Amino acid sequence: KFPHENSKRLEDKLNYRYPGVGGESYQDLIQRLHEIIMLLEASRGNSIVICDRAVYRVMKGYFLGHHLEEIPHLQVKSGVLELARIDSGFHATQLEVPEGKSTCTTSNNDNDVTTDSIAEEEEHE
Repeated sequence: KFPHENSKRLEDKLNYRYPGVGGESYQDLIQRLHEIIMLLEASRGNSIVICDRAVYRVMKGYFLGHHLEEIPHLQVKSGVLELARIDSGFHATQLEVPEGKSTCTTSNNDNDVTTDSIAEEEEHE
């Protein structure tokens, strides 16, 4: 729909800011999540974070020690990501959630195409 915007995003997914009110880049998101990440890291108990894929990528990238430039390209799956403390940082375990409505991603010429299955179902009702 917006080929010019899509090509700009593909060139620099980390810094690309979506146009319009509320448009946010991964850099913006990382800054916005900084305080919550610090709270989670300082927490001694268990925590649950329910989030979309972009937040999931930032959390996964931070807690698993990925470089900043890798974060927008991290593969994430629907389900639960369990992060457990270990001596060298965190260990990740991906847990599938076989039932329920979730967001899925399909690939089209190496471009991420997001489809919200809930919205699609509502359109067909």
